Amino acid sequence: MNKNSATLREKLFKDDFLRHTGVMVLGTGLVNVFNLAYQLGLVRLLPVIEYGVLNALISLLVVASQFTVPFRPVLARSFASYLALNETGPVRKLLKLATRDLGLIAAGLLLVTILFAGPLAAWQQIDQTYYIILTGLVIAVATVAIVPGAFLWGYQRFIGLAA
Repeated sequence: MNKNSATLREKLFKDDFLRHTGVMVLGTGLVNVFNLAYQLGLVRLLPVIEYGVLNALISLLVVASQFTVPFRPVLARSFASYLALNETGPVRKLLKLATRDLGLIAAGLLLVTILFAGPLAAWQQIDQTYYIILTGLVIAVATVAIVPGAFLWGYQRFIGLAA
């Protein structure tokens, strides 16, 4: 019984999938601990109104970012496919097209945020509309930042899977 459990343990530690999954679970747990410490610290440091404003802005950021979340894995997979085949021409074309398209989406999101900053601020019960505009700017920058992030993600992680 002891010998079987030792061999099972050795197999588990040698399996890349389980080791990588363990790293992801541990990393997620650490992020949750730091998030809890961050939230508890903010509760103590910020007045109630400012804490509510911060959470309202974070909720707007999360809702708006859901529109661009699917682009990263799709672009990464496309970049990885081309890079695995050593085809730099399509990679450059995809970089240009993705930057243009996501730039237009980012500009549209920023324009909507600027145009509706007043109603959004009233809906979220925020006194300052420039907080909403600043959040829209963060969303726009994060949207455009998907392209280089997806390129690096595809270049480093999926080359072996793309062939």
